[in-house]
Amino acid sequence: MGDEPGLTPEERLRAAVEHTVELAGNWMADAWDAVQSFVKGLERLGTDPHVQARVRWRANEDRAMVAPACRCVCAKVHAGAWVCDVKAVTTIRHYSAPSSPVDVPVCAPCAAEVMTQQQ
Repeated sequence: MGDEPGLTPEERLRAAVEHTVELAGNWMADAWDAVQSFVKGLERLGTDPHVQARVRWRANEDRAMVAPACRCVCAKVHAGAWVCDVKAVTTIRHYSAPSSPVDVPVCAPCAAEVMTQQQ
């Protein structure tokens, strides 16, 4: 690396820097190879139909879990029916005061029940 006798301090420093650069280059090449094999593994997973189906299923489950809750106030809107499935899919305009209509999120069964009562 630069331990040879008769080298000036500048030559020893140059040899040490060159050796460090060579080691860093080798390390970078090894790291790049490791990253490439990891990326290829992820690509294989990404193109696997079973993995894609599982990811789609999980995304749908997550969307279903964050759906707003039904706010129809079942006891007043459709008393005695108790059809609510809790996950809101639409809104119904509710007039709590003449000047301020409010869109209330409701589930499909509650929306159907309200529609049948309005006719």
